[in-house]
Amino acid sequence: MSNTKPDAAAKTEETEKVKLAKPHTHAGKDYEAGAELIVGKSTAAWLRNAGVVETAQTAAPAVAADKT
Repeated sequence: MSNTKPDAAAKTEETEKVKLAKPHTHAGKDYEAGAELIVGKSTAAWLRNAGVVETAQTAAPAVAADKT
């Protein structure tokens, strides 16, 4: 029986930075709207589907520069 630990990098999920669109409790901690969290990709997808984080459609629209 081997006494080695599994490679942590192999089990680490890629992460993504998300910005909360409304207040939310994550990992037992309360966060206000606008807070930025770094979460796993699957958690980020879940939060987007639940409407908790900003997406391209919910983020403030960019103001177009005047082309004169």
